[in-house]
Amino acid sequence: MWAESYALLDEYNAGKKSVGLDLKMPDGLAVAKRILSKCDIFVTNLTVRAIASLGLGYESVRAARSDIIYLQMTGFGATAGPYTNFLAWERTSLDSPASTISPVGRIGVQRA
Repeated sequence: MWAESYALLDEYNAGKKSVGLDLKMPDGLAVAKRILSKCDIFVTNLTVRAIASLGLGYESVRAARSDIIYLQMTGFGATAGPYTNFLAWERTSLDSPASTISPVGRIGVQRA
């Protein structure tokens, strides 16, 4: 049920309370939905397709808590365009796709 922790995540989240869950496992997803029922805001940087495949699309999250604020920060847009299903990973998902802010950025990694 618990996901592995990665050094970069630990660095950026030092001092914060957190839990690692494997959302592809039923137990992990169930824990996430219990946590969501107590949250004010849900933030994700996964693609629309990825978050929907996990069962955490807008309607599903809203079913856990009707007044939740749902923020989806995709790297290349959530609704239309040729790059909608491309992944972007930077420190905040808002950094430049050309990696002018972060020299280790990855551009246009497409997942099937």
